[in-house]
Amino acid sequence: MFDKNRRHGSFEIKCEGNTLIVDAQGPFNKETIQDYQLALTAAIDQMNDSSWQQIIIMREESIFTPEALEQMYAVTHYRKSRGLNFSAIVFVQSSARTLIEHQLQNIYCEVGIEHQFFDDYDEAKDKIKQLEATAC
Repeated sequence: MFDKNRRHGSFEIKCEGNTLIVDAQGPFNKETIQDYQLALTAAIDQMNDSSWQQIIIMREESIFTPEALEQMYAVTHYRKSRGLNFSAIVFVQSSARTLIEHQLQNIYCEVGIEHQFFDDYDEAKDKIKQLEATAC
């Protein structure tokens, strides 16, 4: 029997200095996003700076269900209130990139967070280093 409350999607979160790194694989449902919010809160609480950036690695078909997408707006507002100033999104082996970009673009634009999409993790990391250098 199908359990509609079962978590779909996975993520890992780690901090490197003032950068939060999320490695995620979808698709995502609202149960996963609820867990994501809890894990984000714990990770952000460990950061020392009030201004930080993130690299989000979106693996394969990291699409949000309508309910998960709705929750992502709240999660993103929360991150901005806690100091998020830039999001670098890296796509890995995604055949639904256009849809995922559209979903994320809508969220980040509504919340007012600068963001950029990348094909390569090293390019995203270089962008973060560039932002850190200009912030000093």
